[in-house]
Amino acid sequence: MPARRCGATVPSGSPISTSGTPGCQAEALLDFLRSVDCATLFLVGDIVDGWQLRRNWYWLQARNDVVQKLLRKVRKGTRVVFVP
Repeated sequence: MPARRCGATVPSGSPISTSGTPGCQAEALLDFLRSVDCATLFLVGDIVDGWQLRRNWYWLQARNDVVQKLLRKVRKGTRVVFVP
């Protein structure tokens, strides 16, 4: 399926985006990132939960895949904005 084109996108819902926790659904976020082609991508909230990682390191390949996908989008011209 071709990626949907849009001006701006905000993936929402912390269960999808909070990396570093066992409940993180990195695969769902990766599927979302693959399905959109946008000029601006807004990442809102705890994308990586640093406090959780300090207590218990929990990082799987799927999280690396999400980071790599975000970096690839930036290289291709997508503006990524992090809103804490």
